[in-house]
Amino acid sequence: MPTEQLNITVADRFKLLNYLGGGGYGEVFLAQDLQTKTTVALKLEHLSTRDTLEQEHTIYTAIKGPGIPKVYFYHPAIDDYRLLAIELLGPTLEDLFNYCHREFSLKTVLMIADQLLRRMQHIHAAGYIHQDIKPENLLMGRGRKGHTLYINDFGLARKKFVSRRNVKWYRGKLEKDVVGTVFYASRAAHSRYYQTYRDDMECVGYTLVEFLKGELPWDYLGHSKHRPIGEAKSRITAQELCRGLPVEFEWYFHHVNGLRYNELPDYELLRGWFRKLFARRGYEWDNVFDWTEKRFYELRTEHEGKEEEEEEEEEEEKDDEDDDDYVD
Repeated sequence: MPTEQLNITVADRFKLLNYLGGGGYGEVFLAQDLQTKTTVALKLEHLSTRDTLEQEHTIYTAIKGPGIPKVYFYHPAIDDYRLLAIELLGPTLEDLFNYCHREFSLKTVLMIADQLLRRMQHIHAAGYIHQDIKPENLLMGRGRKGHTLYINDFGLARKKFVSRRNVKWYRGKLEKDVVGTVFYASRAAHSRYYQTYRDDMECVGYTLVEFLKGELPWDYLGHSKHRPIGEAKSRITAQELCRGLPVEFEWYFHHVNGLRYNELPDYELLRGWFRKLFARRGYEWDNVFDWTEKRFYELRTEHEGKEEEEEEEEEEEKDDEDDDDYVD
């Protein structure tokens, strides 16, 4: 959307500054809250489309806490749109992964995993499942919260349906289609079963493996329909998926895959495995991620380059002065 079209104020409160992106249901803008003089992310969803913003507002309000974006404003209908203003966050982990040439170090992945497991525990404790965990929906904060991991986009989230029996898979009413992003979706999602805590954790596991390996085994299938990717996930073992990685990642999948439908993961056990691995490798818990170091070196290189240019300019000026002083 051209920036010249953004000289618009919405709800007599939000001045649109820039277009951030959009999807099937709505658009997201960088906006200034004229009441509080703060910058927010403003979601606009046309009334003719499926209502996801009311659900997002309800869930954000119910599960508010660390790593969950704050809600500043919600209105169900203004000028043919639903509005939701939330806390403005930093880059997504997908953006940062690309910035780091699609390769994260083990240290960075373990620091991400620790925060991500805490976020999942918080969401699940409130009785919700996200159903769309992927790098694009994981964002870092801004400013002093730049080292804090946030989970965003609860448009597909819902209350966990509780089964009366202690079943492995809930095979009641099937979903109409795969709920979530096919590339990261759980095996149950591919079968269109109702999802549970285990499925969120499976998506988390796929995300962590991709961060370490740079790709997942079904990358070669590209943007295929869900069936070939689902079949690839059903065939692969935890050992094959995690080959070349520390054994703790294989343990993670064994734990998650062994959970029954109503069973909560042992988040502390999983975090403990990763924290012990972190300590054994001698890493320092300093919140310095790969992208932090990369940007630091880039800034230092830019600074050194500017200093060299200034020194060259000073040398040239001195040479010019010497030429002026020279008398033939």
